[in-house]
Amino acid sequence: MIQIRELVKTFGSAGDKVAAVNRIDLEVQEGEFCVLLGPSGCGKTTTLRCVAGLERPESGEIRIGHTVVVQPATGIFMAPEKRDISMVFQSYAIWPHMTVFDNVAFPLKWGRKKLRKLEAAKKVEEALAMVRLDALKNRPATDLSGGQQQRVALARAVALDAKVVLMDEPLSNLDARLRDEMRIELKRLTGELGVTTLYVTHDQIEALSLADKVCVMNRGSILQTGKPEEIYKQPKDRFVSEFLGQMNFVRARVAGTDCVESELGKLAVSIPDGARAGEEITLGIRPECIELRKGCGAVMPEGEITLRSFLGNAVVYEVRVGQLVVRVQTNDDRFSAKEKVGLVFPAGAWRLFLSS
Repeated sequence: MIQIRELVKTFGSAGDKVAAVNRIDLEVQEGEFCVLLGPSGCGKTTTLRCVAGLERPESGEIRIGHTVVVQPATGIFMAPEKRDISMVFQSYAIWPHMTVFDNVAFPLKWGRKKLRKLEAAKKVEEALAMVRLDALKNRPATDLSGGQQQRVALARAVALDAKVVLMDEPLSNLDARLRDEMRIELKRLTGELGVTTLYVTHDQIEALSLADKVCVMNRGSILQTGKPEEIYKQPKDRFVSEFLGQMNFVRARVAGTDCVESELGKLAVSIPDGARAGEEITLGIRPECIELRKGCGAVMPEGEITLRSFLGNAVVYEVRVGQLVVRVQTNDDRFSAKEKVGLVFPAGAWRLFLSS
C-alpha cells in the first residue's frame, strides 16, 4: 500500500546540508500498522511528511497503492489533497469554533470529495460512533478533554475513508492514563477498519503495543525492521537494543566457542561465527531475563541490592557486582535493599554485540 524507495530529504544550505532522510526503503502492506520509532531528529517525522506531501524529497520514490505520488527524477509530485490519505497530528488540529459534528463533517463537505449533506452526515455519525463520541456530537470542541479532542481528529480521519492514515505522535500531549486508554482505542479502531497506518512515535510502549511492524530509525536511516517481538528479543545492534526497552551491558572477551570472560566472571554464551578468541565484545541482557536467588554459590555472581523500586506489577532491583550495576525486573518482591543476592543469567538470554 505504501512503497518508499531510496528516499532522500535534506535540510540546510548548499554548503551545510544535513540528510534528515538518507536513502531509506520501506514497504507497508495493505491493512498493516507500521510504526516509525526513534529519537528526536532521527528522520521519522520527515519521512511521514514526505508521504503526506508536506515535504519535497530530493530523490527517491513514494507510491501509495499503485500510484506514484513522488518521483523527483521525473518531476512527479502529487499534491497532498490528491493522495487519498488522512492525517492525525500531535496537536489535534481541530477547529475550536465548531462543534464535534462540524469538525468531522467539514472536510467531507468542503474537501476534495464534497459529499452531499445527508451522505456526509451519515459518515460523520458512523465515525463518531466508532470513536465513542456520538453522544457529544453537538458539544463545542473547546469543551472536550484532550483525549476527546484527539478522538475527534481520529473520527475525521476515519470519515474520509482514505486508503492510508498517517499519525504523527498523536498521543504525546495526553497524560499517562489517557495515553493507555487511547492506545487501546487505536488498536481496536484500526483493527476494525483494516486501514493501512503509518505511525510516528519515540515511545517504545506505543510501538510495541500498537505495531504489526516496527522500523527503528536513527540519523536518517532505518536500522532494523520487523515484528515488535522480533525487534525486542533480537536487536541487531546496541542502539536498537538500548532504544527499545532496558538492557544491561557487560564488557567481555571471547574465551572459547561457548564462553566469555566478563566483568561478571566466566559466562556461558554462544559465540557467533567470525568472533575470534581474545576479541573484545559487549554482552546485553534484558532486566526481566535475570533471576535473583537468596544465598550465593560459587556458580553464580554475587551482588548487593543498592536500590529497590516497586512498580505495582513488578519490582526493579539494582544490584552492584563489583563496579558493575545490574538492573533486574521481576515479580519477586521478597528482596530488600542492602541484601546479598545471587544472579542467574540464562545462557540463551544474552545478546552479543561485536566491537566492530
